[in-house]
Amino acid sequence: MTIHSISNGRVRNLLRGLVVADNTNAARQTLANLRKSARPAELYEVFAYIRSDAKLRRTLLVDDFPKSARAYLDIMDVPSEGTSKELAVIMPAVLEQQEALTRFINSVGALDRAIFNGSASDVYDAIRKAMPTYGFSLVLLKRLISAKYLFQHDDAIQSQIQVYLQNYNFNKRDIVAVAIEDAIDPHRGYSNVRRAFIKFIAGGRLRFPASEVIADFFEPDADSPDIFARRLQAFSVFSLPDAVYYLLSSNIVQEDGCLAELPSSVRMPGQVLDAWKDAHSDFESHRFLHSSEDEDKFAELTFLRHTSSWIDYPSVRRYRKWIESAVGHRFSARKRQSHLAAYDNPFAAARDIAALANNPVQTPLNIENIDASLGGCLHRTIALMLMIERESQSCALDGIGLLQLLDKTVDVALLTTANELSTFLGSKSYDDLFEYLRAALLFDSTETERHAHALRKATQRVVLSRFNGDITQFLDFLQSSGSHVGAHFFHTANEQFLVRLYDLYPTAADVTNARVSMLEWYSQVTDDPPMHDHANVLRLESKLRQVRGDLDENRIYVDSARYLQWLSEQVLSELRDLVPILAGWHQEITATTEFRSEIARLQDPHARLVFIIDRAYREFCANKFYGVDSYIGRRIRHGTLHGVMVTDVRRMAEELIGFCQLNDHSFSQYVAQWLKTYENNVEDLGENIFRIRSDEKPRGAIDPTIVSPDKTASTNLALKTIQTSLQQEGGLRVAQGAILEFCWIILETDLERIRNDLRTLRQNLILDISAEGSSSIEGRQKIVVDAIRDINDLVNRKFQSLINWFSRPPNVSPSATLSLLFQAVFKEVSESFAHKRAISVELGETGINLFGHRYHYIYDILYVLVHNAVKYGRDDGRVSFEVTNESKGGSTASLVLSVQSECDGDSSLDHARTRISEAMTADIEGALVQVGFTGIRKVRTLVASVDEIQELTVAFAGRCVRFEVALNIKT
Repeated sequence: MTIHSISNGRVRNLLRGLVVADNTNAARQTLANLRKSARPAELYEVFAYIRSDAKLRRTLLVDDFPKSARAYLDIMDVPSEGTSKELAVIMPAVLEQQEALTRFINSVGALDRAIFNGSASDVYDAIRKAMPTYGFSLVLLKRLISAKYLFQHDDAIQSQIQVYLQNYNFNKRDIVAVAIEDAIDPHRGYSNVRRAFIKFIAGGRLRFPASEVIADFFEPDADSPDIFARRLQAFSVFSLPDAVYYLLSSNIVQEDGCLAELPSSVRMPGQVLDAWKDAHSDFESHRFLHSSEDEDKFAELTFLRHTSSWIDYPSVRRYRKWIESAVGHRFSARKRQSHLAAYDNPFAAARDIAALANNPVQTPLNIENIDASLGGCLHRTIALMLMIERESQSCALDGIGLLQLLDKTVDVALLTTANELSTFLGSKSYDDLFEYLRAALLFDSTETERHAHALRKATQRVVLSRFNGDITQFLDFLQSSGSHVGAHFFHTANEQFLVRLYDLYPTAADVTNARVSMLEWYSQVTDDPPMHDHANVLRLESKLRQVRGDLDENRIYVDSARYLQWLSEQVLSELRDLVPILAGWHQEITATTEFRSEIARLQDPHARLVFIIDRAYREFCANKFYGVDSYIGRRIRHGTLHGVMVTDVRRMAEELIGFCQLNDHSFSQYVAQWLKTYENNVEDLGENIFRIRSDEKPRGAIDPTIVSPDKTASTNLALKTIQTSLQQEGGLRVAQGAILEFCWIILETDLERIRNDLRTLRQNLILDISAEGSSSIEGRQKIVVDAIRDINDLVNRKFQSLINWFSRPPNVSPSATLSLLFQAVFKEVSESFAHKRAISVELGETGINLFGHRYHYIYDILYVLVHNAVKYGRDDGRVSFEVTNESKGGSTASLVLSVQSECDGDSSLDHARTRISEAMTADIEGALVQVGFTGIRKVRTLVASVDEIQELTVAFAGRCVRFEVALNIKT
């Protein structure tokens, strides 16, 4: 083709300008003018000419099969001029590359069949062959991300997919790949991901062509010709196969007239259409039924996540169209734009809400013949949403019925408004369970304090009226009747929630016991050992707190048990999501202030990790129940600061003022002014300085963020340590502990500044002996000089005490002395045998401190031994606890713990001897988990399984029984 063959003179001249353009930007601008002014047929000739000119083709066009995953980023955004012109741009490439396109479609079809058949080896081979041959395309990207989650446990497939995805994750993650992966990832809420990206697009925060491709991924089936043309343009920028797949899956090339404005010879090649038809003959939805670890009733939701990767299949597009027309606006948090054509949507056929609630799940993931009342959670949810739109009342449902309905639906509160829920649920019921569920739905929908209060009241009412005040019984009931709802309640009823259930739990200890009971129950039901560990932490810390009495107020304090529990509940899942991303990420991690941008967090794992650690540090500082602010609150809001710093100083200063008023009036005024200044400074410390910095307290000395310049070094070290931890076996728990440790390290920056500022303030508040009058000490009476010195000495001590408040505790890991452990155990056991009056005696080195969570199994051992000692011992006998330190230096402490008691008579001794002898020789398999085994067998199991426990022995002397446990503890 030559320029002279183009009949339109203006187009011909623009094309000449394109040929002689001296830079890429000028050429691209000329091409934009051509797109605007040329008719479709002329534009087809223009692009056919560009493709024939090697220089223009290289300068202005993306490769048909790009070798770079991000070639689309170099293309200038120009307005779309309608579908016919976009076809004019694409069709020269289609005709030139029809052989390659046919092979591409056949190759993708082979990959599809391998995926549907579940053949890992065939999938591996298909991926390996397609990648180097056809470069990078959204067609392959969407297929491979879908396959990544369908074959999660096949390392060979995962590694092959990772090779492909790495090309999208250079420097930062490609935003299109992020959108696809986050939508499919079962650990992320689909609707929340979709809403976030739709919001980014609406706010202009995503650029073309990524914006249009992501919009089509979440909201397929463009509802206007202009949107279709713009999306076709976007797909053509990514690759030729992407444009062809978008065209063919929409069926537009089969419609009369779509190519009428192009030259008559321009048609979609027959071999391409035939290959397309063969490749898309059947879609096997059953492959997605068991594609995740969730129950089958959630299979439809799992499949919905994958549908946009398979939207080129007619059955999938039709299925997705039904969903979008019914509830697409709800998933995207938009208002419905058009009336639902009920006759064309099978979800509208469901009219019986009782059937949605009561019918068992019979046909999950049937995408052809949909009966929502027999389907899984997603189909029932869609039907329920349509009922709510029709304002169907739920009057036919009682509390049990509503519970069953919620267990068979998903995200009801997220997809509806509070007004819709109120109308749907009708007037208030006398059914306490129904009212609890109503309150939970309304709170989840609004998250307002008014609805939070209503939820707490409803929770207390149903627990008291139907479960005898036992919240774990209520949880067990919800779980057995609807595991979906039970899990929701477990995660809602954290300590912050329980502490405000005043009718159920009048004391803090009651709250702790309730949460411990829930944790233990949940760990058994879900087979989640870490939950049981957290329960042990909370229970033991509660007992130790009772024995210790008040906290050590000489050091700043954070309740590590509760903070670690918060990390487990709120942060661990986010870290878990990061593990596979960081595994393929080779950039050096550093602190970045971009973490506040949602898009930056999606694209940059560093920003996401900084955001997680910053959130954890903010909780560490600002939580008013267990964080640094809880300690400061006790010191300030309860008047401790004023009492410690002012009371004694004021008394001594006022005595001096009174003494000097008659014979040294000016000095008396000076002391009075000094006292006023001193008190004002103390008040300012409490009111403004000893605070967590915020908009309300901008002078707060503790900045609850990790990215201030003076914290950069500590933050970078924390990030690198945590990243390394996450890439190791069992790294999540290691990372959790590292977060706590680094929170203290980062906090030390502010603590050191506070201490230095307090020292400076102290120097500025010296009561000067030589002030106001005689400049020498001799000029004052001795009694005045002594009083001034006493005041200054007192102020020095007060400030030193104050400085100590802001010193890091000697250890920040959970810890307890052996004495405390024994006393905690003895207290608990004594409560179980209230009729006995046993006396505890401690001998030897019981003050040895145990750090970390090591003391849990020591506690378990002591409990068994002390329980037996009290149970079989004399009513008023002594229970002796002795610690012998046999260490000989080095890194290991060798300890022997002994518990001894005296039996109550010969018969009691004989009985104890028989039972103990049997327990010391019996089989210990399953002793920790099976009911009916004695405690001694459990101790023997610990001896066998815990390296630091060396031996358990028992000896009888007279009527006394003595147990000894030998330990080798690494220090």
